[in-house]
Amino acid sequence: MSNNGKFLSSMYRDEIITLIIEEAINGQFQLTFIDRDTGIEQILSRGDLSAIRRNGPDKNVEIQVERATFKYVRGSEWLPPRQYIDNFARNQNVGYSDLWANESNLKLIAVLFGVGDKFKKQITQGYQIRAIDKDERQKLIKEKKGSVEARGEFITSRAREVYEELYEKYPRSKFIRDDVAAMICDEEKDIYERLGLDAPIAGTYLKFVVAPKSRKSKVCTGK
Repeated sequence: MSNNGKFLSSMYRDEIITLIIEEAINGQFQLTFIDRDTGIEQILSRGDLSAIRRNGPDKNVEIQVERATFKYVRGSEWLPPRQYIDNFARNQNVGYSDLWANESNLKLIAVLFGVGDKFKKQITQGYQIRAIDKDERQKLIKEKKGSVEARGEFITSRAREVYEELYEKYPRSKFIRDDVAAMICDEEKDIYERLGLDAPIAGTYLKFVVAPKSRKSKVCTGK
């Protein structure tokens, strides 16, 4: 087992792992699991990842680790050629807690989701940002049928505004990407309710939140 990687469950909450799996299914990076018998990384196919995503964090999926191999016995004058199993197929149960990413894939994941949020405490309570024009935002959400993905560019722009405002109002505080994503999520919740749409979780916004590099000394970027 390579030391140059980590289990996703040691870094991210289940809802973020779900989003990471979806990006892996879309081909953004590879996810693997560790063969318990050999300690070797095994790449998960898109089909494997889809099954894991479908089952969710509380159920495992049986993944084939090793295919069955066969041997052939040559026939004789009296017996025809025959085949028998040399090694049986070997499977392993894989779930959210087994998902592994090596160093290169972790870097790609970090671009979208930060370097890990599981043990970072969000500090959004008590911090105030200017109210948005909810009518304009409702119009945009309705136009994009509630999709956060379709509003990615807009959310990135809004995140910059939120970061700037937080920096100006609370220069001694540090904010991670999760904080800004949660703030944008919170300001849109009642809009989704008004439209009768399912509100996205905060992690859905996270991939579009880009911390400003110019504030390294004041704002925690999550890197």
